[in-house]
Amino acid sequence: MSAESQDQEGPSPTPDSSPEAPGEVLEGELEEKAERVATRAVEIAAIHIAAEWFAGPLPHPKHLEEYERVLPGSAERVFSMAEREQAHRHGVEDRAMNIEESLGKRGQVFGLIIVLAAFGISLWLGLADHEIAAAVIGGAGLTTLVGLFLKRHRPESVSQETIPPVPPESKGLEPGKSQQATDVAPPG
Repeated sequence: MSAESQDQEGPSPTPDSSPEAPGEVLEGELEEKAERVATRAVEIAAIHIAAEWFAGPLPHPKHLEEYERVLPGSAERVFSMAEREQAHRHGVEDRAMNIEESLGKRGQVFGLIIVLAAFGISLWLGLADHEIAAAVIGGAGLTTLVGLFLKRHRPESVSQETIPPVPPESKGLEPGKSQQATDVAPPG
C-alpha cells in the first residue's frame, strides 16, 4: 500500500474500536459520566437534617429504651434516681422556706422590740424635758418602721439569675414531648 492510499482510507480500525467516529465515542462517554455526576449531586444535595428537642427530668423514651436494652433494669434505676433527686430537692426547698419564714418572723419580733424601745426612750426623754433628743430618737424609730413597711411592699428588681427559663408550652410544645424538625435541601 502506498502512503496516498492510507491517507484516503484513514486509520485502520483496531479490534477494540467501534466503527463510530472517535468524536462520537467521547461524546457518549461524556454524556454517561455527566449523568452519573448529576445523579450523585442530587443524592448529595438531598441531605436530611433533623433536630430533636426533649426536656424533662428523665431521658427521652427512646434513650430509656436503649438503656434498658443494654442493661436490663437500668430504666427502673433511672426512675428511682429521678424520684430520689426530686424528693431531696423538695426537702431542701421546704427547709429553705421554713428557715426564711423563721428569719422573717424573728426579724419582725426584734424590729418591734427595737421600735418599742425607741418610742419608750423617746417618751421618757420627752417627759424629762429633753424634747430634741426625744424627737431624734422617736423620729429615727418611726423612720425605720415606715422604711421597713415601704421596702416590704415594693418589689425587688429582677435580676437575670431569677428569671426562669422559658417553658416548652410557650414555644408551642407540650411538656415532656419531643419536637422533630426536618429540612431537605433542594437538588440543584
